[in-house]
Amino acid sequence: MNTTTKSSNGNNGSGGNGNKHHESVNLWRETDYGKWFVADSCTSMSTSIQDFALPLIAQSITGSAVLATLLNSIMTACAAVFRLPGGYLQDRYDRKKLMVIFGMIGFVMFAGCSAMLALSPLGYAALIILALVLGTRTGLFGSTSNTMLRGLVPDAQLPKVMSMNYSRDSAIDLIGAPISSALMMIGNWVPMVANALLNLLEAIASTRITRYWKPEHKHESTNGAAHESLSSRLRSFVIEATSGLKWLLTDPFQRRMLIAEMFCFPCFNAFMLITLLDANQSGTSQGLLLATVLNASLSVSILIGSLIANFMIDRVNGGILVIVDMTMLSICTVTVALVDNAIVKIAILTCALLLFPAGNAVISGFCASIVSPGNQGRVAAGETMLSLGISPIATLLAGVAMQHFGYRATAVTLGVLILLFALPTLTLRPIRTLPKPDKWQEHLDNSPEIHRF
Repeated sequence: MNTTTKSSNGNNGSGGNGNKHHESVNLWRETDYGKWFVADSCTSMSTSIQDFALPLIAQSITGSAVLATLLNSIMTACAAVFRLPGGYLQDRYDRKKLMVIFGMIGFVMFAGCSAMLALSPLGYAALIILALVLGTRTGLFGSTSNTMLRGLVPDAQLPKVMSMNYSRDSAIDLIGAPISSALMMIGNWVPMVANALLNLLEAIASTRITRYWKPEHKHESTNGAAHESLSSRLRSFVIEATSGLKWLLTDPFQRRMLIAEMFCFPCFNAFMLITLLDANQSGTSQGLLLATVLNASLSVSILIGSLIANFMIDRVNGGILVIVDMTMLSICTVTVALVDNAIVKIAILTCALLLFPAGNAVISGFCASIVSPGNQGRVAAGETMLSLGISPIATLLAGVAMQHFGYRATAVTLGVLILLFALPTLTLRPIRTLPKPDKWQEHLDNSPEIHRF
């Protein structure tokens, strides 16, 4: 372990647990993971309701699919613009306070929007304002909850908590749409009230978190700060805010790791989208039902995979899990494209994603353990910025290819690309030989290819 990492982990004395690499602790009693879990679950449920209800509410008000999808575009654009400044904030300031701010902004905005939808004819204008604020909020504070984990639980238990989070998110995805539909039957303003309450609960639960990593406040010379020009301070901010992105792009190990994250999952998401479009191509109720079942099978598969993930992570070396996970994803994608039977397609997709929670939890947890708690926000911001740039392009190209070359050719191509983009990561020695989480610290010390940040 290098000197910088020791120093960074030493900051956890102010409440975090990120420096306990080898200890097996009770997450619910000896850490504040339970309190974090409640707060993050409120956010996940709110997001599920928001993603389902907002476009449908907009369509019911305007009668336009374009105006309905515009809301999502606005939120995505705002989130992308403010992502890097958000990473800077999350590393510089108290993350618990940022989580409280995140919840209170949501409470005020959703409560105000519900009132405007219930009382005002300017309903769509309220949704536009809501989308602008929510997108900005997501960019600045949205990933604070995730970056908090590195300084909240021991490194060796990061895969475990991530797999539990996958299980929670899958369950919420399954119930989010029915709950949203039931609320909308009462009135368009009702889902907004529910989200206001969920955001308030998130803020309250966040205030209960006490054992977590806190940033060190360096005492700088006030005279020096006073004489520093605005341009110098802006330049310093830009350098610091982009430092995580720069590290990801310049470090040889991280560059190869990024290829899989930037391209494999956008390719799979594009594959799923064209698969749903192909299923619903007939425009009949049967096609719509098949698309719905295919989409639901993803959440069910990830839920089942999450339930067995902890068993797998504790008993199988991480490198094996990652290699098998990525290989199955590619093979099953190609196979789904080549078969016509709907039941077989669903069965293959289920197999493809059974190991996804375990494999992704291992690789995400290992990558997080390389980054010190004080740099999590900027690194996560850099990763998200790159992903936001690739995902819409991959989806657009897949749609164009499907229109010109057909579903089968496009889907097979995406499956092959998934494997090709995974190879630079899967051929890395530290990844191929990655042990179980309790041996990660020793593995990191014996991997000169890995440089910490």
